Amino acid sequence: ALSSTDEMIASITVPALSNRLRMLRTLVKEACTILKCSETCTEDLVLAVDEACQNVIRHAYGQKGQSDSGQKPAGEMVLTIVHRTGSIVFQLRDFGPTVDPETIKPRDLDDLRPGGLGCHFIHTIMEDVAFLDIGEEKGNILQMIKTIE
Repeated sequence: ALSSTDEMIASITVPALSNRLRMLRTLVKEACTILKCSETCTEDLVLAVDEACQNVIRHAYGQKGQSDSGQKPAGEMVLTIVHRTGSIVFQLRDFGPTVDPETIKPRDLDDLRPGGLGCHFIHTIMEDVAFLDIGEEKGNILQMIKTIE
């Protein structure tokens, strides 16, 4: 949950389509500019949030990355970006089936096959990654926190 000392940077709701990812990456980049993140930190955060959004599209909504033109989105995702005392907080909300966080683990890097490194990147870049409890509501909120560098 957000606290009274948190400063809202942005919150956007978009259809869960891969052709919306570029817009979200731009939003993350602009948020990092506002918070004076270094270039390296900004690039890392753009990558991590992009990976998390791709996971929502692919796993929460089962879209296989096909062309989005004319495609009805399977659902929405909400990206909220907050400044919290020296840190940047991303909350990514989806309305797909609730996931068991225990089943989402970064794959062993020795396991050489395409895909599946998104969780690894997210956990490497972010200092704190957790699914928030949303009670009886449908969906998931992935919270990712990084100290501003």
